[in-house]
Amino acid sequence: MQTFDKKYVDRRLEALRSRMKAKGIELSIIWEPDNEYYLSGFRAISYTRPIVLLVYPDKTSYIIPALEEDHAKINAKVDEFFVYHEKIQNSHLDFAYSQILERILKEVGTDKMLGLEMNVLPASVCDWIRS
Repeated sequence: MQTFDKKYVDRRLEALRSRMKAKGIELSIIWEPDNEYYLSGFRAISYTRPIVLLVYPDKTSYIIPALEEDHAKINAKVDEFFVYHEKIQNSHLDFAYSQILERILKEVGTDKMLGLEMNVLPASVCDWIRS
């Protein structure tokens, strides 16, 4: 599977972060697979479950399902991973991307500006973030 050299990803992230800074955005939530690939060099094997790229001023994170974990850790040029597990055997772990995203948004704070891909973000997720 094709991936980008880290220097290209870094340049692209630098351009996004420059726009984020100009608009006062603390966190960009990237939902669209092509945009995730462009900004991380990672293309998932399957998009049957939500995969979310988070871009902060100083780091990048992925929220990914467990079945993409190994593939993502090899190919994605990000700083950290949050993995959710959907199997009953792993019920003691995060079992939904929304659990992780909710925790992250609480850490960021409700007074911070978010960058959202409004043309691809599911309406239910947008409503949930707004509330």
